[in-house]
Amino acid sequence: MSDFDKEFGFECDQCGQTVGGEPYDFYESLELRKQEGWLNRKHSGEWYSFCCPECYDEWLADHDIKPTPRKIHK
Repeated sequence: MSDFDKEFGFECDQCGQTVGGEPYDFYESLELRKQEGWLNRKHSGEWYSFCCPECYDEWLADHDIKPTPRKIHK
């Protein structure tokens, strides 16, 4: 999981882009992350954050993990 926090900010585990943090609290940072389309994925018991599907796909490739089919939510 990424190291960025600065009071509850999030960092993309692939490219390092950040969202949230000061002046936002934890819940505001979560909402910002959701509004901007960030992804949360759990692998081997660890949670990872990605700023976009492309970063997630790159991360999977870098770690030799086969992607699972994406679910489309309506």
